[in-house]
Amino acid sequence: MRQIVLRAAVGGVVLMFLMASLSCGQDQKLVAIDIAPQNFTFLAPGTQVQFTAFGEYVHPPDKREITSKVVWASSAPTIIAFQPGDPVGTATSQPHSCATNLGLTASIYSNPKNPSAGSVVVGTTTANANDPKDPLAPACP
Repeated sequence: MRQIVLRAAVGGVVLMFLMASLSCGQDQKLVAIDIAPQNFTFLAPGTQVQFTAFGEYVHPPDKREITSKVVWASSAPTIIAFQPGDPVGTATSQPHSCATNLGLTASIYSNPKNPSAGSVVVGTTTANANDPKDPLAPACP
């Protein structure tokens, strides 16, 4: 009887191990992107800042820097622009501007090895532009 109970216990442990192995057999998947710095203010044309993207993954859980893998974009490229493949945002020479809450994004497929099996993950932050030395620029709130 002890032998039957022992075999059943060993079999149960082996079965649990196999089930756990199968659930982790999925590709690692990106679920979110955090961008730093948040809410940066560009104070003059030509001001530049390097943005950094951090990806949050599941299977297994992980967080790592993915700055060079994402596509950077600005909702107002005439005020803050990115060059293709470059995480440096640059305030353009747009004269006399004051802009707040401009959207900046970092985008990538959730499964870069197999894009059709995933979705696009987008991280967002905001930025502001204000040139306090420009007498013609409107006052920013």
